[in-house]
Amino acid sequence: MPEFNYSAFFRRIQDLKQLQIRAEDVSWVEKHHTPDRAYETVLYLGCNILRTPHIAKQVIDVFTHLGIDFIPVGGVQFCCGIVWDKFDGPKKGSQVSDRTVGRLESYQPKRVVMWCPSCNVHFKDVIIGRDSRQPQFEITHTTQFLAEMAQRGEIAWDRAVAGKVALHTHVGRTGHEEGQRRAKRDREAAATLLHSIPGIELLDELQSPPELDYDCGAAGLRLPPQRFQAIRADLVRSLKSTSQADTLATISHACHREWCDIGDTRLTVRNYISFVAEALGLETEHDQLGNFKKTTDLEDILDRSRDAWESHGLSREQARDLAARYFADGAMAP
Repeated sequence: MPEFNYSAFFRRIQDLKQLQIRAEDVSWVEKHHTPDRAYETVLYLGCNILRTPHIAKQVIDVFTHLGIDFIPVGGVQFCCGIVWDKFDGPKKGSQVSDRTVGRLESYQPKRVVMWCPSCNVHFKDVIIGRDSRQPQFEITHTTQFLAEMAQRGEIAWDRAVAGKVALHTHVGRTGHEEGQRRAKRDREAAATLLHSIPGIELLDELQSPPELDYDCGAAGLRLPPQRFQAIRADLVRSLKSTSQADTLATISHACHREWCDIGDTRLTVRNYISFVAEALGLETEHDQLGNFKKTTDLEDILDRSRDAWESHGLSREQARDLAARYFADGAMAP
């Protein structure tokens, strides 16, 4: 196996973040410091959600609006270790995981609410399972956490959200119980949450085959790109030919990353947290990634993203280099 380029992997995350969100709008912790107090909840974003930073900002806005005592963390210093485990083996992976668990425990949380399915699965399968590390906090995930709040009547919706929605879901690959568990709970919890929002009609479920694992990020690591794209194309054809939905709702950031460019005049692609934010009366963020993936016009990308890249201290030439690297000729590969 060729040596994995960690620098390029994490650089790409930061590059895409800087093209999409202003520096002053980055509301999560990426560099760990000893906290000055304890927090009841840590919102654990993971690493790759920063490629779709509008999703990270919206989930933080939702938690803030709901009055949750929390601190949001994400990025390379909080990596669950899955990348090192895969490419450098258990010893290195466990070292990274142990550091992250220690950083999460430093906030003395009652619970860690995980956004990223891969982090959640890695914690259960590897950190707790293989390595027998028992973190000093409860673990849940965002879909379930918010759905349970809604069921208890703890979310007061501010407005109705119009939409005929198809929910993109997964079932998990055959034989992988933890991935199947996470996929099942995400399906059920996201559906519960969307059903609770006034105005939304949840019409369909666009269910991925087991080959696409528990989310599109995990599937993308396991499958050749051509196979992944062929499966996605079949699902897109099925959705557009049989469903009356006007919106496809994604659950994970990785799924959103892979599906955000299929929207057209009839179909919009939104992450479920955008519906939650809108129904709470919060400002919803523009999905810049979806816009960027639909064009090869670098000047258009630069104009749309100017507020973001300027706020991070980039020149237009530097921003153009990034845009060309990731979006020229339809070569987006986040």
